[in-house]
Amino acid sequence: MVASVLRAGDRVGVPWRNGGGTTTVVAAEPDWRVSIATISEAGDFSAFPGVDRVLMPLSPAGLTLAIAGRIRPLVQYETVSFAGEEEVASVDVSSTGLDLNLMTRRGECDGSLELSRLDGTQSFSAVDGGTTLVIVLDGDVSGAGGPLLNHDAVLLPSGAAVELTGHGALAVVGVSRPY
Repeated sequence: MVASVLRAGDRVGVPWRNGGGTTTVVAAEPDWRVSIATISEAGDFSAFPGVDRVLMPLSPAGLTLAIAGRIRPLVQYETVSFAGEEEVASVDVSSTGLDLNLMTRRGECDGSLELSRLDGTQSFSAVDGGTTLVIVLDGDVSGAGGPLLNHDAVLLPSGAAVELTGHGALAVVGVSRPY
């Protein structure tokens, strides 16, 4: 299997399930999805019963959430996990921001979302029996056949690997099927 580049410029925004905002899908399969949501005002997140979620604010201002009634301020690139059936809302939104979302169907697959700092050259490979997605968050990054712009992603199916070069912040998403 080979790595494929998923360009940010090719994505189209779609409304949230509850109509409260928009998102662009970075990559998806039947049991998982990675997307970038735009949050322009305080409001409820869509409910996704049976789905485990990991969220990472991409904007420098971060994001403050109310998760099951508890306030949780997040700084840029910090992650938080929660169940899709929990009541979650953005609060105290003063400017439009972006967040990265990983959603996995509980009992079908497991997912992880981590920040990686690129300083030079680094190799990435797919998780065993699963998929890895490397998303450029900022910086000057090249690989997989050329330069990668902010929010471009490299999809690594099982058995694939890629070498990235440059300096910047990357989000590394891993999805595996241990069940």
